[in-house]
Amino acid sequence: MIRLLLLLFISSFSFSQNEFNEQGERIGLWMGYHGNGDVKYRGHFLNGQESGLFKYYDYGGNLVIELDYVELGVRSNAILYYSNGVIQSKGEYLNKKKHNTWMYYNYNGEKIAEESFLHNQLHGASNYFYKNGKLSEKYMYLNNFKHGEAEIYYKSGFLNIKCNYNLGELDGFSESYYDKIKQLESKGKYNMGVKDSIWIFYNESGDTLDLYDYTNNRSLYAE
Repeated sequence: MIRLLLLLFISSFSFSQNEFNEQGERIGLWMGYHGNGDVKYRGHFLNGQESGLFKYYDYGGNLVIELDYVELGVRSNAILYYSNGVIQSKGEYLNKKKHNTWMYYNYNGEKIAEESFLHNQLHGASNYFYKNGKLSEKYMYLNNFKHGEAEIYYKSGFLNIKCNYNLGELDGFSESYYDKIKQLESKGKYNMGVKDSIWIFYNESGDTLDLYDYTNNRSLYAE
């Protein structure tokens, strides 16, 4: 008797999922399966559009993705997981493309990056971090290209390099500093990825070590 009831329950459950409405649109609970028979995903549809929470699993049965649809089929809050359950990244999808700010974490749960997206392309401010939690790099992006002012830091937290990018190429001013002291090591400018004009190099005391003319490829101190 118990076995019969169990079979009837399973049969009833199977017929209550993966259904279509009269327009041929998916409705209600839908589940997909891996080749080994384990659940691949589960979630609900409303007139063919994703609604509410969708969960995705790997072959080992580990939860790897959660998508919470806050706008039917269009906008979702996403959380991606490592196999050990630690969050790998989280952010927003708009029409299944990364949008706005995304956060990334290593296997131990430490934040390693935060990036801004527009239609799945890096766009806006993005920051990257050392394992000690301190900022390592910060960039501005325009349609996947570094564009605008950028800063690179030592693990100590002190500024290492301050520079500017133009559509992915170093362009304009550039300054580099010694670690743990607010002293310039060098300064000059780039012209689309190539050092240009006169660069000045300093020692840790601030004395000028060299003036180098990159336009003519010669040291002015050597003359």
